[in-house]
Amino acid sequence: MPSEPRRATDELLRLLARTRPDWREGDILQVLRHLDTLHWPWGRVLALFPRTAAEPDAKPGDVIGAWQHPNATGAPPNEDWRAARARLPRRE
Repeated sequence: MPSEPRRATDELLRLLARTRPDWREGDILQVLRHLDTLHWPWGRVLALFPRTAAEPDAKPGDVIGAWQHPNATGAPPNEDWRAARARLPRRE
């Protein structure tokens, strides 16, 4: 019987700090807390954070849009996607 991946926040933070030194840990943690409130399974977080980090101009909050990004279907962003993006801190 398959099991869910274990949560590994510290390890993910170390990976992202090493691969994306331009990302602030506080921003990453805020996104992780937000994903918890959206009830994202850890497996989805674990898959999408590193993939998003691999994009040169990505920001931590882009993980939220990576799951149901409007370009994935060609449809415009839905209200859930817009609401999630609006709750993220703005970076100057």
